[in-house]
Amino acid sequence: MKLMEQMAEKTNRELAAYLPEKLRDENLLNADGSISLHKVFTRTREHVGPYSKEDLKNSRREVRQRQIEWIKPNISSVRAYYQEKFGAETEKDIIAAWEEEKNKHDGTLAEMAITGVLHRFLKKQFIVMRASRYDDYMNGVDNVIVDKESGTVVCAFDEVAGSERNPQDQELFEKKLGNIREKSQKTGTTIKYGISLEKDPSGAMRLVGKEFGNVPTFCLRISKEELHRLLDSMSDDIDAGAGEDETKIFESLIASMHAQSESMMGNGKLLPEVKENLIRFRSFLKSIESV
Repeated sequence: MKLMEQMAEKTNRELAAYLPEKLRDENLLNADGSISLHKVFTRTREHVGPYSKEDLKNSRREVRQRQIEWIKPNISSVRAYYQEKFGAETEKDIIAAWEEEKNKHDGTLAEMAITGVLHRFLKKQFIVMRASRYDDYMNGVDNVIVDKESGTVVCAFDEVAGSERNPQDQELFEKKLGNIREKSQKTGTTIKYGISLEKDPSGAMRLVGKEFGNVPTFCLRISKEELHRLLDSMSDDIDAGAGEDETKIFESLIASMHAQSESMMGNGKLLPEVKENLIRFRSFLKSIESV
């Protein structure tokens, strides 16, 4: 998606200013707007990241294993399908072809479209990113939003393309809401590969890779009709103003976040840490109502 490529390129330029010179040779965001397992997350003699190189290797291995579980590239009919359609013969080629195909599905298009809408409206105050593949697969997080002023992750989203009028779509939406509700009562949502902007000893803001726990997480829904209308009308120019369809979707997303946060605040079983972060999130909501 061209809009994602432009957003990633622009965000990478912006974030590079907060990185040490030796870490600027690698982009923090992939071309699809997702957080990469960048060197900022690595603990070395020159850089104090949160994880060892072995930790990152293990995360990449877990992502690949999850992909293999889903794709089943060792089944002969699956191999034959990817060889015939994409010319993919090795496991690596099959996974790449699967990812290419997945990017055309409504669920992935919804993630990218919503990311583009949020970026369009929030880019002055917040950094909007798609979560790393690890956090997408292991922690059920599609998007991460960081407050530029405080430097902290304010919330995360899980998105679904579907209509409440469709029983299967509604069942998926309610299942995701239920998972988020259950998680908020037990462990809260964890983002393993998150970023923060923090002051170094000299007072300069620096980008830090870190894990965040107890992050307020919301399920955002867009119908397939709304999605394709949005994709048809959305400008590929990252600097363009928001169109009518984008504005309607943004307002709908904010209303949904309001309703879900109200419901969560009324949950007596909410973890105290999640509740504390949820209160901060509600301040975030107030700040974007005037955007």
